[in-house]
Amino acid sequence: MRKAGESVNVNVEVDRSNRESVEEAVTTNTSPGQHTRAFVYHCHNPPKLIQYSSSMRLTTALSFGLTLLTSFAAAQTDKHIDIFAWPLSASKSQTLAKLSYNPEQATVLSYKAPALPAGEEIVRIGFHHPSTGSWSGIATSAANFAEGKDKKIQLLLNEQGEVYHIGFKTSDWPTSSKGGSKKDEMSVEVVPMKPASTIQLNKPIVLNAEGKLAGQPEEKTFLQKYAQRPI
Repeated sequence: MRKAGESVNVNVEVDRSNRESVEEAVTTNTSPGQHTRAFVYHCHNPPKLIQYSSSMRLTTALSFGLTLLTSFAAAQTDKHIDIFAWPLSASKSQTLAKLSYNPEQATVLSYKAPALPAGEEIVRIGFHHPSTGSWSGIATSAANFAEGKDKKIQLLLNEQGEVYHIGFKTSDWPTSSKGGSKKDEMSVEVVPMKPASTIQLNKPIVLNAEGKLAGQPEEKTFLQKYAQRPI
Protein backbone atom coordinates (compact mmCIF):
# COMPACT_ATOMS: atom_id res chain seq x y z
CA MET A 1 0.00 0.00 0.00
CA ARG A 2 1.27 3.46 -0.92
CA LYS A 3 1.13 6.13 1.71
CA ALA A 4 -0.36 9.55 1.21
CA GLY A 5 2.15 11.99 -0.22
CA GLU A 6 4.23 9.23 -1.80
CA SER A 7 5.08 9.95 -5.42
CA VAL A 8 4.74 7.35 -8.14
CA ASN A 9 7.41 7.24 -10.87
CA VAL A 10 6.50 5.57 -14.15
CA ASN A 11 9.59 4.23 -15.91
CA VAL A 12 9.18 3.54 -19.63
CA GLU A 13 11.95 1.86 -21.59
CA VAL A 14 12.15 3.29 -25.10
CA ASP A 15 14.56 2.59 -27.92
CA ARG A 16 16.54 5.85 -27.87
CA SER A 17 18.64 5.16 -30.95
CA ASN A 18 16.35 7.40 -32.94
CA ARG A 19 15.66 10.01 -30.25
CA GLU A 20 17.48 13.24 -29.70
CA SER A 21 16.22 14.44 -26.35
CA VAL A 22 13.85 13.66 -23.57
CA GLU A 23 11.67 16.36 -22.16
CA GLU A 24 9.76 16.16 -18.94
CA ALA A 25 6.10 16.92 -19.39
CA VAL A 26 3.65 18.55 -17.04
CA THR A 27 3.10 16.60 -13.86
CA THR A 28 -0.51 15.60 -13.47
CA ASN A 29 -2.30 14.95 -10.24
CA THR A 30 -4.05 11.62 -10.00
CA SER A 31 -5.18 12.01 -6.42
CA PRO A 32 -4.30 14.19 -3.45
CA GLY A 33 -0.75 13.51 -2.44
CA GLN A 34 0.03 11.34 -5.49
CA HIS A 35 1.83 12.47 -8.61
CA THR A 36 2.58 10.78 -11.94
CA ARG A 37 5.63 11.94 -13.84
CA ALA A 38 5.41 11.70 -17.61
CA PHE A 39 8.04 12.17 -20.29
CA VAL A 40 7.82 13.24 -23.91
CA TYR A 41 10.39 11.84 -26.31
CA HIS A 42 11.29 13.92 -29.35
CA CYS A 43 12.00 11.92 -32.50
CA HIS A 44 15.17 12.89 -34.33
CA ASN A 45 14.29 11.28 -37.66
CA PRO A 46 10.50 11.15 -37.98
CA PRO A 47 9.07 8.98 -40.78
CA LYS A 48 8.40 10.78 -44.02
CA LEU A 49 5.07 10.58 -45.82
CA ILE A 50 5.05 10.48 -49.62
CA GLN A 51 2.53 12.90 -51.04
CA TYR A 52 1.37 12.39 -54.61
CA SER A 53 0.64 15.60 -56.42
CA SER A 54 -1.99 15.96 -59.13
CA SER A 55 0.74 16.14 -61.79
CA MET A 56 2.14 12.77 -60.69
CA ARG A 57 -1.28 11.18 -60.87
CA LEU A 58 -1.83 12.63 -64.34
CA THR A 59 1.52 11.30 -65.53
CA THR A 60 0.69 7.81 -64.24
CA ALA A 61 -2.70 7.84 -65.98
CA LEU A 62 -1.17 8.98 -69.28
CA SER A 63 1.51 6.28 -69.09
CA PHE A 64 -1.12 3.60 -68.50
CA GLY A 65 -3.26 4.86 -71.38
CA LEU A 66 -0.26 4.95 -73.73
CA THR A 67 0.53 1.32 -72.87
CA LEU A 68 -3.02 0.26 -73.76
CA LEU A 69 -2.93 2.15 -77.05
CA THR A 70 0.41 0.59 -77.97
CA SER A 71 -0.91 -2.92 -77.27
CA PHE A 72 -4.04 -2.26 -79.34
CA ALA A 73 -2.03 -0.86 -82.24
CA ALA A 74 0.29 -3.86 -82.19
CA ALA A 75 -2.70 -6.20 -82.36
CA GLN A 76 -4.15 -4.30 -85.36
CA THR A 77 -0.89 -4.03 -87.34
CA ASP A 78 -1.26 -5.58 -90.80
CA LYS A 79 0.69 -8.75 -91.46
CA HIS A 80 1.76 -10.06 -94.85
CA ILE A 81 1.58 -13.52 -96.35
CA ASP A 82 2.43 -15.05 -99.73
CA ILE A 83 0.06 -17.63 -101.22
CA PHE A 84 1.47 -20.14 -103.70
CA ALA A 85 -0.07 -22.26 -106.46
CA TRP A 86 1.59 -25.65 -107.01
CA PRO A 87 0.33 -27.77 -109.90
CA LEU A 88 0.45 -31.44 -109.08
CA SER A 89 2.75 -32.26 -111.98
CA ALA A 90 5.09 -29.28 -111.42
CA SER A 91 8.42 -29.56 -109.59
CA LYS A 92 8.05 -26.26 -107.72
CA SER A 93 5.40 -23.76 -106.67
CA GLN A 94 4.73 -20.30 -108.07
CA THR A 95 3.50 -17.16 -106.35
CA LEU A 96 -0.25 -16.84 -106.67
CA ALA A 97 -1.04 -13.80 -104.50
CA LYS A 98 0.47 -11.45 -101.94
CA LEU A 99 -1.89 -10.53 -99.12
CA SER A 100 -1.99 -8.25 -96.10
CA TYR A 101 -4.32 -8.97 -93.21
CA ASN A 102 -5.30 -8.24 -89.64
CA PRO A 103 -7.92 -9.85 -87.39
CA GLU A 104 -10.65 -7.73 -89.01
CA GLN A 105 -9.96 -7.70 -92.76
CA ALA A 106 -7.55 -8.62 -95.55
CA THR A 107 -6.41 -7.06 -98.83
CA VAL A 108 -5.03 -8.52 -102.05
CA LEU A 109 -1.79 -6.66 -102.81
CA SER A 110 -1.08 -8.56 -106.01
CA TYR A 111 -2.44 -11.54 -107.92
CA LYS A 112 -1.10 -13.50 -110.87
CA ALA A 113 -2.99 -16.36 -112.49
CA PRO A 114 -0.91 -19.55 -112.32
CA ALA A 115 0.71 -21.00 -115.42
CA LEU A 116 -0.75 -24.49 -115.61
CA PRO A 117 0.77 -27.30 -117.70
CA ALA A 118 -1.40 -28.68 -120.45
CA GLY A 119 -3.81 -31.27 -119.19
CA GLU A 120 -3.26 -30.34 -115.52
CA GLU A 121 -6.22 -31.28 -113.35
CA ILE A 122 -5.15 -30.64 -109.71
CA VAL A 123 -3.53 -27.53 -108.26
CA ARG A 124 -2.31 -27.22 -104.67
CA ILE A 125 -2.81 -23.85 -102.97
CA GLY A 126 -0.99 -23.04 -99.75
CA PHE A 127 1.66 -21.10 -97.85
CA HIS A 128 4.81 -21.66 -95.84
CA HIS A 129 4.68 -21.06 -92.08
CA PRO A 130 7.17 -18.28 -91.18
CA SER A 131 8.36 -20.00 -87.99
CA THR A 132 8.95 -23.53 -89.31
CA GLY A 133 8.83 -23.21 -93.11
CA SER A 134 6.38 -26.10 -93.30
CA TRP A 135 3.70 -26.17 -95.97
CA SER A 136 -0.04 -25.91 -95.29
CA GLY A 137 -2.57 -25.90 -98.06
CA ILE A 138 -5.40 -27.53 -99.95
CA ALA A 139 -5.96 -29.05 -103.39
CA THR A 140 -8.49 -27.83 -105.92
CA SER A 141 -9.46 -28.40 -109.51
CA ALA A 142 -7.42 -26.59 -112.14
CA ALA A 143 -10.69 -25.57 -113.76
CA ASN A 144 -11.30 -23.19 -110.83
CA PHE A 145 -8.61 -20.88 -112.24
CA ALA A 146 -10.42 -20.34 -115.52
CA GLU A 147 -11.53 -16.85 -116.46
CA GLY A 148 -15.03 -16.02 -115.38
CA LYS A 149 -14.56 -17.63 -111.97
CA ASP A 150 -14.90 -15.55 -108.81
CA LYS A 151 -11.94 -16.82 -106.81
CA LYS A 152 -11.67 -16.20 -103.06
CA ILE A 153 -8.95 -17.15 -100.58
CA GLN A 154 -9.97 -17.63 -96.96
CA LEU A 155 -7.38 -16.94 -94.26
CA LEU A 156 -8.16 -19.02 -91.17
CA LEU A 157 -6.78 -17.24 -88.10
CA ASN A 158 -5.94 -18.71 -84.71
CA GLU A 159 -6.44 -17.03 -81.34
CA GLN A 160 -3.24 -14.98 -81.83
CA GLY A 161 -4.55 -13.59 -85.14
CA GLU A 162 -2.07 -15.58 -87.24
CA VAL A 163 -2.87 -17.74 -90.28
CA TYR A 164 -2.85 -21.43 -89.42
CA HIS A 165 -4.61 -22.67 -92.58
CA ILE A 166 -6.33 -21.41 -95.73
CA GLY A 167 -9.45 -22.13 -97.70
CA PHE A 168 -10.33 -21.58 -101.34
CA LYS A 169 -13.71 -21.32 -103.02
CA THR A 170 -14.97 -20.23 -106.41
CA SER A 171 -18.23 -19.30 -108.06
CA ASP A 172 -19.30 -18.21 -111.51
CA TRP A 173 -19.49 -14.49 -112.20
CA PRO A 174 -23.04 -13.44 -113.12
CA THR A 175 -23.30 -12.53 -116.78
CA SER A 176 -25.82 -10.11 -118.27
CA SER A 177 -28.02 -10.89 -121.22
CA LYS A 178 -25.84 -8.68 -123.41
CA GLY A 179 -22.75 -10.69 -122.51
CA GLY A 180 -20.41 -8.86 -120.18
CA SER A 181 -16.65 -9.30 -120.10
CA LYS A 182 -15.22 -12.12 -118.01
CA LYS A 183 -13.17 -11.21 -114.94
CA ASP A 184 -10.03 -12.89 -113.70
CA GLU A 185 -9.56 -11.55 -110.19
CA MET A 186 -8.89 -12.78 -106.68
CA SER A 187 -10.54 -11.71 -103.41
CA VAL A 188 -9.74 -12.59 -99.83
CA GLU A 189 -11.49 -12.78 -96.46
CA VAL A 190 -10.42 -13.56 -92.92
CA VAL A 191 -12.11 -16.26 -90.86
CA PRO A 192 -11.33 -15.80 -87.14
CA MET A 193 -11.38 -18.79 -84.85
CA LYS A 194 -14.63 -19.07 -82.91
CA PRO A 195 -14.85 -20.54 -79.41
CA ALA A 196 -16.30 -24.01 -79.36
CA SER A 197 -19.75 -24.51 -77.95
CA THR A 198 -19.80 -25.84 -74.40
CA ILE A 199 -21.92 -28.73 -73.24
CA GLN A 200 -23.98 -28.04 -70.15
CA LEU A 201 -23.89 -31.10 -67.93
CA ASN A 202 -26.39 -31.91 -65.19
CA LYS A 203 -28.90 -29.49 -66.66
CA PRO A 204 -32.02 -29.52 -64.50
CA ILE A 205 -35.18 -30.87 -66.10
CA VAL A 206 -37.98 -28.30 -65.90
CA LEU A 207 -41.51 -29.70 -65.62
CA ASN A 208 -44.73 -27.79 -65.87
CA ALA A 209 -47.65 -28.00 -63.45
CA GLU A 210 -48.87 -31.21 -65.13
CA GLY A 211 -45.52 -32.91 -64.64
CA LYS A 212 -44.56 -32.74 -68.32
CA LEU A 213 -41.51 -31.23 -70.00
CA ALA A 214 -41.88 -27.50 -70.45
CA GLY A 215 -41.83 -26.24 -74.03
CA GLN A 216 -42.81 -29.58 -75.57
CA PRO A 217 -45.70 -29.55 -78.09
CA GLU A 218 -48.93 -30.89 -76.74
CA GLU A 219 -49.49 -34.49 -77.72
CA LYS A 220 -52.51 -35.01 -79.93
CA THR A 221 -55.17 -37.56 -79.14
CA PHE A 222 -56.10 -40.39 -81.49
CA LEU A 223 -59.13 -38.49 -82.77
CA GLN A 224 -57.11 -35.31 -83.35
CA LYS A 225 -54.60 -37.26 -85.43
CA TYR A 226 -57.00 -39.22 -87.64
CA ALA A 227 -60.43 -37.54 -87.43
CA GLN A 228 -59.83 -35.23 -90.41
CA ARG A 229 -58.22 -37.86 -92.61
CA PRO A 230 -60.38 -39.06 -95.51
CA ILE A 231 -61.55 -42.65 -95.28
